[in-house]
Amino acid sequence: LLKMAVTRKCLPSVLLMLNATIPNELRWRSPKTRGLAESPRPSLSLCLAIVGMILESANEATRYFLNLRDEDSCLPYWFSIDDQTRLALSILSIHGKFVLLQEPEVRSWALEKLKDEVHSSVDFNNVQYDLPSEWLKEIVTGAFCNAGCDIGLGFDSSVLRKSEAFESTRDEYNSCYRQDMLRIENLLNPQKNSGGLDYDLLIAALLILVQRDEKWRDGTSIPTQILLNVVSDKAGRKTGIDQKFIFDGATTMRLCALSENYQATAFL
Repeated sequence: LLKMAVTRKCLPSVLLMLNATIPNELRWRSPKTRGLAESPRPSLSLCLAIVGMILESANEATRYFLNLRDEDSCLPYWFSIDDQTRLALSILSIHGKFVLLQEPEVRSWALEKLKDEVHSSVDFNNVQYDLPSEWLKEIVTGAFCNAGCDIGLGFDSSVLRKSEAFESTRDEYNSCYRQDMLRIENLLNPQKNSGGLDYDLLIAALLILVQRDEKWRDGTSIPTQILLNVVSDKAGRKTGIDQKFIFDGATTMRLCALSENYQATAFL
């Protein structure tokens, strides 16, 4: 059906039909019922599969999809689903790209969730996490993949910390540490026409992972704090790449200060 819609250039009409016939499956919610009986919620895997097929159908499908309105609430798609559904859909990978993270409403929601998590972590009595660490790792990976960076392709496995072996003098250690940062920075160069790195998402997610003492990706040789330092150092520089989103340095600086991550603050 979607292939036919793309071929015949009637994708918006087909999406409207799907929105009318399977609204609950598209939104991972229970159907409305009469009386006391509750209908079961459709499976998340079904929702992800349907949305994935839609987003894969054409480049313009993402925008058409997010413009769909819920018939009951009249809200656009992203505002008609709950946070559990948003967490799952926001890190959906389509042909190696996290396409929803490149849409303004999805990105704004993700940034707000990250900011709230940083603020809540200031309370030392708060030991419960609202955002799963695996989601944070996917946000980091998604930002690298969307920018077409080599590090997003897993090329970080050969980048080793050499500075730990040079602790005889402060100058030797600092020199080697800087060399490590330059090696990592070479893996962060975005491809042309990619929209560049989303530093706001990247730094916020990395800050939280550092607080939790979590690796940013399983099996990586690059410590999370070192990666955060390199990304912070690179943020805001002119790279010749047209940035899809303007870096909000002031807000990011406040998040670094709230997290008491003085290394990242110094590099910004």
